[in-house]
Amino acid sequence: MANDYFVPAILAMIFCFWPTGIIALIKASNARSAMSRGDTVEAETESKKAKTWVIVSIVVGVIMIVLVGIMAGLQYRSTTGSS
Repeated sequence: MANDYFVPAILAMIFCFWPTGIIALIKASNARSAMSRGDTVEAETESKKAKTWVIVSIVVGVIMIVLVGIMAGLQYRSTTGSS
């Protein structure tokens, strides 16, 4: 039985990067629907896609948080006159 990654997709969408999180949620929903129909091949395929998009969302979210932190630090540094 394939994992549908529905909860991780929701969390990735809310807390990481919503554009790719939405794709993960759609793929997770497709996997869940395929499992309920008994289509295990399609469920497995959509589950793998959902997992991939969850990982992409997390990675992009972390990168964006780091970049925003760096930019905020540089902005703070330039406004305080520290070198």
